[in-house]
Amino acid sequence: MFLNFKRLVFIRKSSSLLALTFFALFTLLLSPATFAMKPDMEAVIAHNAKEIEEVLSRADFDIEAVKKLLLEKKLDVDGLLEIAVTQGLLADDDVYGKIFRHFHLSNQVELIDFALKNGVRFSNISIVKHVYTYTLPSLNAATLMLENPIDKLDPSKFLDFVLRGDCSTYNSEKHTYEVDSEQIAHRDKLINLALGKKADPQKISGFHYLPSLELSQSLLKHGLDPNKFLCLILQIHCAACDLEKRLELVNLAFDRGANSNKIDTIHSLSLLPKICELLLERGLDPSKFLNLVLRSYQCDEELNLKLANLAFARGADANKIDGHHRLLSPKIYNLLLEQGLDPSIFLNLVLRADCTIFNPEKLIWEMDSKQTTYRDKLVNLAFDKGAKPQKVDITAFNHHFPSPELRDLLFKHGLDPSRFLSLIFIIETGKYDHKKDSRTVNDELVRQKNVLIKWAIDRGGKFSTIAELIDMKIKERLEKGLEKDSEPNEFVVWIIRTYHEIYDSTEIVFKDSDKLDLTKLKDSLIDIAMKYGADPNHHLILFSPR
Repeated sequence: MFLNFKRLVFIRKSSSLLALTFFALFTLLLSPATFAMKPDMEAVIAHNAKEIEEVLSRADFDIEAVKKLLLEKKLDVDGLLEIAVTQGLLADDDVYGKIFRHFHLSNQVELIDFALKNGVRFSNISIVKHVYTYTLPSLNAATLMLENPIDKLDPSKFLDFVLRGDCSTYNSEKHTYEVDSEQIAHRDKLINLALGKKADPQKISGFHYLPSLELSQSLLKHGLDPNKFLCLILQIHCAACDLEKRLELVNLAFDRGANSNKIDTIHSLSLLPKICELLLERGLDPSKFLNLVLRSYQCDEELNLKLANLAFARGADANKIDGHHRLLSPKIYNLLLEQGLDPSIFLNLVLRADCTIFNPEKLIWEMDSKQTTYRDKLVNLAFDKGAKPQKVDITAFNHHFPSPELRDLLFKHGLDPSRFLSLIFIIETGKYDHKKDSRTVNDELVRQKNVLIKWAIDRGGKFSTIAELIDMKIKERLEKGLEKDSEPNEFVVWIIRTYHEIYDSTEIVFKDSDKLDLTKLKDSLIDIAMKYGADPNHHLILFSPR
């Protein structure tokens, strides 16, 4: 929620227009947020668009023309190296995409060599993960990447990159892409090359296709942990027709000692009865299995209902559900309540669900009115079943601030203003800023937060004591976060910033007692961070009493 915000995508401050075009396409796939361009990048594009068009219009267009353009215009060639490595594709009507499509494998070695000789280093570029549109490098290009005397690509990064490469060809008769056996064979050669250079299979982040039995055995032999291998196999997006092959690899993982209770997520296409029954037979805890089912993408309501019933038949406890991403179907919720789900836990699950929808025109995530209407019906159902408003926990507003309608609904059913105040206090107001490549405070979120805090204070809300925080499990959750996070100072920064966002607000009229309670709350939370190694000097530098 507010700890350990890691950067999602890396792009150099002075990236070339070529890197920019690569980046701009794939950011649409990687995140719900809007990826705005840096002003200096926009200037580079505007300044060089005419020259690029002229180069492309010449019949003798070749790689030398691209080199000349890059050098004459003094463009950073980091983007060229990334393009040469990833062989990315862009939209047909994109002028820079036209340049992209001239970077065929026949030029790949020359392009990489050119970039390296002009000062680019592999450490300066991002081989984008979770994108599957690049083609595999040639064997010569791969050798250059791994053995170039000027600079070498980390073999582990190369291995991960290759395993995510596209091995398909277009079948014009069937109008579809099919896995190409020759490309698979070529991929395996590249993998063996990487393993020969001491690549670490533990750094693999995913597979594009189900690996062959032979490749799987090789990766396990070279140190891939069976538990990680099992998780990766279950996360692959592949068709149901690959069921037997996936089963074979799941069994291989178990034969090598994998523990089914180490599974952290399952792709919805892995949620087939045969696989699920095997996982349960191999010791997967039924309650954990139920969680995996509910957290998967709900693309088949009847199948998920069947699997939830399977979990309960094996002894799953409905009250051990720890969350789901989106709201579930009425049938699933009715089943959970029939199986003894505590109405207060049900209420928290519903409040925690993400109710946003992606707006492709604005390129942002927005609240979905249909989902919020459905959510409010479920909140009423929870209270009708006996949910206790004072058991709303700290995770309730993980995804977004409550709407006025939801706020009023909770108060209508008896939520205490002080508890509401604590729930709002803990919400992060930062958003990832892709221009600055950092997480920064969002003024609109701060405004929304202070409006809600003022609303609660006006109705008698008081900032909680540390004892009340313990009751709400806020302290427990913060400590769990700090146990996993190596940056307690970051937590201190968040607490101090949150404190001042509220304390210094011109919209809220505080009583002296309110200010004192807020300061005590801030100090209590910082004390927690100090127990986990926060630097007292860091704390004193950042915080000066107001």
